[in-house]
Amino acid sequence: MPDPSHTAKIVARLHTSSQGSSENFGSPIPMYDGILCHVNGWEKGWVVLFSRMLWQAYLLDKSVNGCCHADANPCGPEAAR
Repeated sequence: MPDPSHTAKIVARLHTSSQGSSENFGSPIPMYDGILCHVNGWEKGWVVLFSRMLWQAYLLDKSVNGCCHADANPCGPEAAR
């Protein structure tokens, strides 16, 4: 198994040293993981793109597994319990 600390350093270096063709984050074409579309379009910031991807995963999970009591505030501290 790879060393998590070493792997994290490699990924961090990749993200800080790589440069795309623009200042935006995303993809010009939809990218899928099974039925989940992870990226569809461009965002100005990484946080916005990641939040959108996480929200899509949440909605898929909710549609498959149903609701839970934390759904009233899915991004709040109750969601971590």
